[in-house]
Amino acid sequence: MTTIPADKATTLAEASQACDVQELEGEYLDRYYVSLAGRKDAIAEVNTTLANQAPEKFPKLLFAGHVGCGKSSELAKIAKRWQNDFQIVFIKTHEHLRVEDLEYTDLYLLLIQHIEEELRREGLVFDPIVQSDFANWFKDIVQETETTLAGDISLKGEASGGPQVPFLAKLVLKATSQIKGGAKQTTKIRDELKRNIKRLKTDINLLLRDGLEQIKTKFPNRRGFLVIFDGLDRCPEDISKRLFASDAPQLLELNCTIVYTVPIGSLYTLHQINRAFETPYIIPMVNIYKYQGDRPDRTFDPENDFRPEGLQSMASLVKQRVDINAVFESPEEQLETLCKASGGHPRFLMQMVRTAFRIAEGREHLKVQDEDVTYAIKQSQFRFEREINASYYPVLARIALAKQKVDDIISPELLYSTAVLEYNGDNRWIYPNPLVRRSTLFQEALEDARNDEQP
Repeated sequence: MTTIPADKATTLAEASQACDVQELEGEYLDRYYVSLAGRKDAIAEVNTTLANQAPEKFPKLLFAGHVGCGKSSELAKIAKRWQNDFQIVFIKTHEHLRVEDLEYTDLYLLLIQHIEEELRREGLVFDPIVQSDFANWFKDIVQETETTLAGDISLKGEASGGPQVPFLAKLVLKATSQIKGGAKQTTKIRDELKRNIKRLKTDINLLLRDGLEQIKTKFPNRRGFLVIFDGLDRCPEDISKRLFASDAPQLLELNCTIVYTVPIGSLYTLHQINRAFETPYIIPMVNIYKYQGDRPDRTFDPENDFRPEGLQSMASLVKQRVDINAVFESPEEQLETLCKASGGHPRFLMQMVRTAFRIAEGREHLKVQDEDVTYAIKQSQFRFEREINASYYPVLARIALAKQKVDDIISPELLYSTAVLEYNGDNRWIYPNPLVRRSTLFQEALEDARNDEQP
């Protein structure tokens, strides 16, 4: 989106633009954010934790949820809520590093890079002695000098601020750029930092404490840095296991408050997470179903088992942006159909709605017709059919009957891919994505699973 219309969208073209699935921030957050059903408690818990943070204590929070469930928007809302109490440092990790290849040392460097930039934006700098001490040690690891960095073309476009950018900032930016690019130097830098982890951690914490002192000189009421590592939920399972289980102690020992996003599938397999971190804050799917765990066949009746409040909450995502009467032929009915097909997943809903607007416009319809809605849903269904290995359908069918994980190896992968969605509130349960359940292969596997259960 490039501009926000003054009013709700009233044409198919405007509606398609308004339903872009980009992350909400700034004016988009103010205009389009919707508090979805079932999420208030998790957000309230985070706010309570921050409100009760004791001096010199630096909690580390895990923020989990499916990719595309709206975590970034919720985190942006939390950041805005606390912007006068904390110095907010919002890091979109996936834009600066390769999430499929991450080490905790990478996060250390990315953290100090953004802290330095935040100070500079406020017209502040690290104490020269503290800064110089770290830079003189770190320059040998990255094998750079003031002279070599001055001639580095790759840094000129990124290190905003020109000549006044500190040597330390250029060093760290050079290192993170190399790591992101997978340069040959990456392994050597990581190995050296791990061998000297005590020194690295000590220097990072000294910089964090000094940075906070600098902030407090300008904003006496600021209680500390609130750092949000968004995008870590995109890490593959092996990377997540290393970060939040094996290397959890290293993530916990930094002198600032940090929110780490984590893949929801990891909560099912990495039991060390619960021993290292406090209870994760989970952003669930909007629960559009009535939970029927004790029903004999343990399935849903699509005519009777939907929660009106859940469907209305999902529909509000579209209604916040679009005049539905102007662009849908049967507004409430068609939007409800799309909400049911979404499974309570915000991004899926917006993608299908946007597809319906575009195909209707391409077919020269004045408003979205039923056939446009059907097309949009089927396109999302086909995406899953292309991606899901046929061998997974028996597992998906068993999950549909049990409403819980049935395979410790496959279930996390299915959660990560959103083929399976988690719901919680009064109950915690998982269920196959309705777009997956439409597949013939799933229906066949479900029938086989029911037959296997019969005595």
